[in-house]
Amino acid sequence: MVDGIVGVQRWRVEARGRANHAGSTPMDRRQDALLAACRLVDAVNRVVTSRSGRQVGTVGAFLVPGAPDIVPGRVELSLDIRDMDEDEIGALVLELESGGRIGRAEFSFTRFHFHFHEPVETHPRRAPRAVG
Repeated sequence: MVDGIVGVQRWRVEARGRANHAGSTPMDRRQDALLAACRLVDAVNRVVTSRSGRQVGTVGAFLVPGAPDIVPGRVELSLDIRDMDEDEIGALVLELESGGRIGRAEFSFTRFHFHFHEPVETHPRRAPRAVG
């Protein structure tokens, strides 16, 4: 039985580092935006699964412009967060945003407002009667 329709917020996240030549940039001096974006994906999993509830977080798209011999300077990714509680969605995003810097790259979060809808609870006693 459906007990509600989750709220959804989608965000465009940009990781900004510094593009550089892979052969001449020592590992300890790189500002690799792709590495930072991968760490953000891991952070999404950790933050979402650290709370009780049925919330979910998904990074479903990556855009990494560059070449095989270039340390990525910028990465765009999508972030989709869903929950029955709109405040909880906000808290999850806030926790991820507060990490604003992971590794040596910075992040900016931009919400796709056209992909947002609030959670809707259904009435558990009326729903079975309405269906028959």
